[in-house]
Amino acid sequence: MHMKKKILIIGVLCVVVLAGVLGGFAIASADDSNSNRTTLMDKVAEIYQKNTGTAIDAQELQKAFTEAGSSLRQEMRDQMLQKLVDDGKITQEQADAWKAWLDARPDKALTDEYQAWLDARPDIPGLFGDAQIGTDKSDNMPFGGRHFGMRGMGMGPGGRGCLPDADEQ
Repeated sequence: MHMKKKILIIGVLCVVVLAGVLGGFAIASADDSNSNRTTLMDKVAEIYQKNTGTAIDAQELQKAFTEAGSSLRQEMRDQMLQKLVDDGKITQEQADAWKAWLDARPDKALTDEYQAWLDARPDIPGLFGDAQIGTDKSDNMPFGGRHFGMRGMGMGPGGRGCLPDADEQ
């Protein structure tokens, strides 16, 4: 009888602790509008105003960050494609087709429109891991070396997967 009493007390304590944890979580997440949480942009705007005396809108600051990030990604993409054109890996027309395809990307993924966009990807040999034209090494990578994929447990002969060929070293 003494053992049954201990088990009952332990069970009741576990239920009380679990109820307390779940209740605390529910209370903490119930009303975010009254919480003291601030976003990073709100904090940056607050610090900027404190340091300069000029107020800035946190939402406009977020839009500026988003726009700057998008612009930098597009510039890097354009530089990479131009380097491929300059190196003779692709033509300017192929680079323009790739840019147009990327610019046409739908906003929402996992839709029929997105799948149609993926299916319309330009077929540009030698671009981004595809086999290069005019070579007998069908698994050359555009930046040099060979990719052996899943052959040999993903590492290629002698464990040299994705390393430059001997004649390129």
